[in-house]
Amino acid sequence: MEGLTILGGKGFIGSQYVKDYYDAAIGNIASVNSREDYTVHSKDVLYFISTTDNQNVYLNPLLDINTNLVTLIKVLENWRLRPDSHDGVFNFISSWFVNSSTKGFYTSTKRCAEELLESYCTAFGLKYRILRLPNVVGPEDKTVSAKKNALQYVIGLLSKDQDVRLRSALREYMHVEDCVRAIDTILARGGVNTVYEVGTGEKKDFASAVAHARRLLNSKSRIIYEEGIDLGAPVTKTEPLRMLGFYPKYSFNEIIHQLVARVRNENPDSNSQR
Repeated sequence: MEGLTILGGKGFIGSQYVKDYYDAAIGNIASVNSREDYTVHSKDVLYFISTTDNQNVYLNPLLDINTNLVTLIKVLENWRLRPDSHDGVFNFISSWFVNSSTKGFYTSTKRCAEELLESYCTAFGLKYRILRLPNVVGPEDKTVSAKKNALQYVIGLLSKDQDVRLRSALREYMHVEDCVRAIDTILARGGVNTVYEVGTGEKKDFASAVAHARRLLNSKSRIIYEEGIDLGAPVTKTEPLRMLGFYPKYSFNEIIHQLVARVRNENPDSNSQR
């Protein structure tokens, strides 16, 4: 890849990609754009810009539409007008949510964004890839909340001996370092005009993971279980990634241990240190 413009590269996953691959590909990353910079500096694009949850509708119902749809078209227009855009690929980071039954503006706009990208590129004879990511976690994520990366958020509550209320949910979790390796593998070797599902191919139960973290932390938190189970999306079809030579490095157990170690460092007065 001769050059890559990264948009949305200041977030959790984007910044990890830049950290892990900028030095190794020095000169190949043409630009890591600031938040409001939609200029395309190269024929190849890696596009991370997105909202992150389904809750924005309550405070700003236009946020998901403007961020996930309007901004995408602005960037696509800037890319198309480059004289070398037909030689490049627009790599669009999407989400497992598009395969789920979860309702919301985030889910709907991500589905629509995928269709708009495909339609736009078809209309102008341009090439694209869609990369659907699973739940991506890692100890360096500073933006966890009850709405985003809930597993890390709840582990933080456990480290402070706070009670948590939850129900079972089946999810695929991937370490952020594995995720960016998968992204780079697809950019280097993947086909075009196609969708790649990024994941481990293994669903884990959210409630069981929380209980395991509670034991590791020796937490006094009470876990209050609600009825029902959220099945999430169908399990990722990992064979296309395997054929490109990608295999995850981190097991789910290793991920939990890393997240627990992180909150121990951040909360030295919690009972996990006693």
